[in-house]
Amino acid sequence: MTEISNDCVIININKQYERGNSKDAIYKATKETWTIHKSRINNIEFVLSEYKGLIVEVFQVVRWYKKERGYNFGAQKYGQTKIGYGFEGQIAPNEIRNKYLNKSIAHVKKRGSAGVVRYNLLNGTNVSS
Repeated sequence: MTEISNDCVIININKQYERGNSKDAIYKATKETWTIHKSRINNIEFVLSEYKGLIVEVFQVVRWYKKERGYNFGAQKYGQTKIGYGFEGQIAPNEIRNKYLNKSIAHVKKRGSAGVVRYNLLNGTNVSS
């Protein structure tokens, strides 16, 4: 098992990605726009793309940027906008990528959890083959 380091964030891409798509499709599904507290983004160097409990790609953040986004249909604030963050990045170096790629976090995810951005799994969380 491998412990996930504190300079990583896990982003769930279940709704934006179909299994078997290219790395470019994973990147597009992962890169924007997420509700991440501004104080956290300075500490995040790597983004782990998670699809159905499996890490399908690892990106190294080049820079974070602000982006406006709307609330989802059916939300109480639907029609309004809020500020989120996206990132420009690249495939992580092999040393980092191989540490997480194709590893499972399904065993530590809370069933029914709605959040797509996960920090709470980071401290002491292990990924398994």
